[in-house]
Amino acid sequence: MEINDKDKEIENTISFISMLLVFILIFYSNESMPYLFYSGPGEIIYYLFCITGIYFLYRIIFKGQRLNVGSTFWVIILIISLFSTMLANQDFSGGFGQIILAIVIGYMFSHILTVTQFVGLYVKVITLLATYSLLVTYTFKPLIFHLPAFIAPVVTNEAGISFIDMRFAVVLNQLDYLRNFGIFREPGVYQCFLNFALIFELFFKKTKISVFTVMILCLSIVTTFSTPGYITAMIVLGVYFFETKDRESQIAQANKKRIAWFVSILTASGFIFYFMNDNFSYMFTNTVEKLTEKESSYQGRMVAILANFSFWLEHPIFGGGINAFSIIKSQMEKSFAFSTTHNTSTIGALFSTLGAIFSLIFIMGIYNLFRQSRLSKIGAFMIFLAVMLTINTQLLNYNEILYVLVAFGISKVKL
Repeated sequence: MEINDKDKEIENTISFISMLLVFILIFYSNESMPYLFYSGPGEIIYYLFCITGIYFLYRIIFKGQRLNVGSTFWVIILIISLFSTMLANQDFSGGFGQIILAIVIGYMFSHILTVTQFVGLYVKVITLLATYSLLVTYTFKPLIFHLPAFIAPVVTNEAGISFIDMRFAVVLNQLDYLRNFGIFREPGVYQCFLNFALIFELFFKKTKISVFTVMILCLSIVTTFSTPGYITAMIVLGVYFFETKDRESQIAQANKKRIAWFVSILTASGFIFYFMNDNFSYMFTNTVEKLTEKESSYQGRMVAILANFSFWLEHPIFGGGINAFSIIKSQMEKSFAFSTTHNTSTIGALFSTLGAIFSLIFIMGIYNLFRQSRLSKIGAFMIFLAVMLTINTQLLNYNEILYVLVAFGISKVKL
């Protein structure tokens, strides 16, 4: 009994450490407000690397865990590709070190946790943060403006926009602004990680799907008022409802009915709010209009893709290096007559700056991750396309979460 209790205590400690690591990964990821406001350049990723590394070495040395041969091979190729890009372009920017650390962190996560364990913890953390964000952004927002500064400090980003920091969520310092930021620098980034959680909950979970979790995630995606977020979520839900792999499961069908009812109620509520609330109406209309060619957001994203592709053709194998971002920006302004400071295409930027070798392995990792789900090949491919859409509306080249997903994907690639 004493031994069993000790084993249980060790198991609980390991579970807590795993949960803590996933929380730190999300909360202090490269795109989060805590990362931007409370860290020096590269500080957080260094700390995450050290914490993860200690636990990783513990598993290797004391638990006898073996290294995954496939994962090790592809990680080495990725790092060699990065060094080749550095040498080919004589570019030794600090961003290369940041990407290498992110790759190694992903590699360690893929050994510390299984895919099932990771996605389960990821969904739990995102759902908790999303629930809190919904409460402070909509339920308690009027009260937030009256809280003392030591509880709700006002912080300002590089663009001069001020936010109220509620520790586990940020709220724009404007009472009538409805968009939900979560802990991320903008709603368009937030929707990416919400959609990841929705995908994991619907297609990776081996136990019963939590309808409550799906509700929180869907409601959070709606409140980002992000056009790519809406499109991605619709594709994800469409694949879920029409996927036939679980047709014989009564539990799966019951879940689909509950979720279908919730989506219907959410849609009906959206229509009611659209006609009753002018602010909501304006935000939703603005979201839909971003699909039009005349809208600057649409134009900016298309120009980013074209400019990255044009530059990549000149540097196909190893890319032009991280310093090429300034050249690509110049091309966006001169060749495409579009003035912007933002390159919003993750895959496009990977190809143009780091080249085809690195980018194709990155894409292979993402695709192979979804092949590990409960989906059929067609379903997995549809989800892969949805994810490609959503990450190509933001620049996430340094984001640690993405490299963790890539690491889990390449760990299953057979050599």
